[in-house]
Amino acid sequence: MKLALPYKLGVNGYTFIVSNNGYVLLHPDLRPFDSKHPGVLKENYNSIDLTEIEQIDEEELEPRVPSKTLLKLRQHLVDYEKGKMLGVPVKFHYDKMRRVAQSKQDFYFAPIPHTPFSLGIGETTQLI
Repeated sequence: MKLALPYKLGVNGYTFIVSNNGYVLLHPDLRPFDSKHPGVLKENYNSIDLTEIEQIDEEELEPRVPSKTLLKLRQHLVDYEKGKMLGVPVKFHYDKMRRVAQSKQDFYFAPIPHTPFSLGIGETTQLI
């Protein structure tokens, strides 16, 4: 949590942490608590894959099929690699998930030493 402080990235960036099996531990769109029962964790909240949260915007996709770009990003994180993917087209939601927009994002990732986790940073670089 100390590595992923949101106020250090500005309004266009966010951090996320992924385990060595691709499951998300920390992400701004990960909502582990049940809205009907405050303080109660959702069932299976700790087994949500990165491909279920990030929304890469590639035309050839079929519904519910992760894009090749997203699978590549996930693999870099799982393989404990350090690197970046720049200018990735993504979709994001706002207005309490009532609206969707498109943008380009830069992703940076690196392993967290002495843990089985990787830290990722997503930064919006251009609205489409």
